[in-house]
Amino acid sequence: MGGCPMGDDPERSVADTNGKVHQLENLYIMDGSLFPTSIGANPQLSIYGLVYKLSSGLAAQFQAALVDPVFQPVSCQGQDRSVDLGRAAAGMLLKFLL
Repeated sequence: MGGCPMGDDPERSVADTNGKVHQLENLYIMDGSLFPTSIGANPQLSIYGLVYKLSSGLAAQFQAALVDPVFQPVSCQGQDRSVDLGRAAAGMLLKFLL
C-alpha cells in the first residue's frame, strides 16, 4: 500500500484521481497502492470501494466510446475487412465488469 499515490500533480503522484497513470497512456491502477499510506486497519472494504468507483468510471468512458459517432474503426493490414478493435475491447471489459 502506498506505492502509487493519487493526485493531480504528476511531480508528486503516480496516478490521477481516476487511477490513470500520469506518464503512460491507457494504463490505470486500481488497487490498494493508490492509498497514500497504510490506513492501519484491514483495507479490504476500502480497496473494494475504491476499485468499484474507479472501474465504474472507466466502464462509463468505454460505454461513451461505444456510442461515439466520431469513433473510427481500425483496419487490420493483410485482411480485407475492417475490425473495430476498440469497440471489441470495450465490449469485453463491460461484460466483465457488469
